[in-house]
Amino acid sequence: MTASVVTWSQDMSSLGSAAVAIGVFDGVHVGHQALLRDTVDDARARNILAVAVTFDRDPDQIVSAGSAAPQLLTLADKLDCIAETGVDDILVVPFTPVLAEMAPESFVDSVLLASMRPVSVHVGRDFRFGARATGNVDTLQRLGLSYSFEVWPYNLIEVDGSPVTSTRIRALVAAGNVAAAADLLCRRPRVTGTVRRGRGEGVTLGFPTANIEPVPFAALPADGVYAGRAILEDGIEWAAAISVGTPPMFPEARDYLEAHLVDFEGDLYGQSVTLEFWEKLRDLQSYPSLEALTEAIAADVDAALDVAGFPDAPDDEDTDDDEFDYEAEDISDEDLVEDPEALAAAEAKAAAFDSADAIEDEHGAWAPLLTHIELPRGPASAALGFAITAPLDSEGIPYVWDPCTPGSIVPGGLGAYAGDYALYVPESRFAEAAAALEEAGETDRGTLEPEAIPIEDAEAIEDPAALAAAEEAVRAPSPELPHDDDDEIVVLADKLPYDGPRLSAISAALVAAGVDAIWSPYPPEEAPLLRLGILHANRFRIEVWNSQLELARAALQDADRAE
Repeated sequence: MTASVVTWSQDMSSLGSAAVAIGVFDGVHVGHQALLRDTVDDARARNILAVAVTFDRDPDQIVSAGSAAPQLLTLADKLDCIAETGVDDILVVPFTPVLAEMAPESFVDSVLLASMRPVSVHVGRDFRFGARATGNVDTLQRLGLSYSFEVWPYNLIEVDGSPVTSTRIRALVAAGNVAAAADLLCRRPRVTGTVRRGRGEGVTLGFPTANIEPVPFAALPADGVYAGRAILEDGIEWAAAISVGTPPMFPEARDYLEAHLVDFEGDLYGQSVTLEFWEKLRDLQSYPSLEALTEAIAADVDAALDVAGFPDAPDDEDTDDDEFDYEAEDISDEDLVEDPEALAAAEAKAAAFDSADAIEDEHGAWAPLLTHIELPRGPASAALGFAITAPLDSEGIPYVWDPCTPGSIVPGGLGAYAGDYALYVPESRFAEAAAALEEAGETDRGTLEPEAIPIEDAEAIEDPAALAAAEEAVRAPSPELPHDDDDEIVVLADKLPYDGPRLSAISAALVAAGVDAIWSPYPPEEAPLLRLGILHANRFRIEVWNSQLELARAALQDADRAE
């Protein structure tokens, strides 16, 4: 659910009847989350709105700026975290000197009652409000009796025997214990800032860094080197080794917060970057030479990849494939097919092709069951695909999709876009599979092959005319696609192993989110042998439109959390 964010003003329209949660909510920690979710539950039970009321800054930044506490979240991040709890509206009250001088009664009358009709108000037991914090829960309950709203005070939640407070979390961050802080927050500790020009030593050492000027009042971790991620303005995340503090070997340096984005190439000057701190790797220290420092930085980068990197292809049974590689990269059909080296590799691989070794696995030879299946692009494609394969799933019959139908030679991307597919099953179960589709009434989805025809890759790949047709198809105008010309296709997840239930779950999550996803059944760095990719390499990648990247990312992350 997406919450509406409303900025309070004296002449604003009333939001209507509401269950209300009020607080600064810095960090939106587990205690805040419990209070906000209870507010949502209360609103649903009463069939009214759930509204969170917060401020655009910590009131102490106005009341006592010199001693104001560091902030765990920017306002934008705080609003995102609050929205995740399911509230309908977030009322952001600008905290000004005028508001700071408001008596508790005036705050309730001029802010709360003027912006909505509160039915219940949810606050922490230690809630204070009004000029010089003279209002408390007792004050609020007294006003509730006058204005006919209930007040629900909440005791502090305890974790590991101690109350969860923003002050406790700030202390953990300040001590460098970012992992423990993350356990109490809605997300890992983070700092946002703007990239400025730095000293340049990172480039000299072979590890260029983004030198970041944090936003005011940012809660920085203790001096040291951390593993984490850098989140850029476009939403793409990069594993990062992050240094906090003045480098001991460069005491004259004024750069205090630096991050090396692993494998990143580009110019970030002037951009906003958010650094997410996952784990402290070591304290800052001096080294006997620049060579020793370089070795230490290289070790930090490797450690950062281990802790916060993106998983690669699972090459064996011990590889953990429970996460996706969410790093987007631009792709083009030229990368997949038109590359002369890839075509040469395809010819060489086809010349050495042995169908018994490459295709006949534990299921034996594979044969096309349905061909020329027209699947529309977008969510309807996956839904129709599920309908076709459900009878096979129910009978435990293995199957694979091929976006390049027998007798045609269409590049992988264009084949998938065109929506012309074939469905293969083991030859040994062909009759059983055909009967299952006929009983389910799904045989009209494509052409049901009357008998099993073993795949002859020589016809599809080795034929020089077919390779020439592939090159020609890439040069031909792309099929009309349901997105703007400027909308690029990017990689969402790469090198996923074949796992029927898991791939179905991924598809279902993307369908539910309305994402137009495209599956590629082979890793792009290998020769573009579609059938060998889908039947033998047994690895997949998912491509989405750049405009839907964040939507797709969120859908898969939600699916992972649900698991």
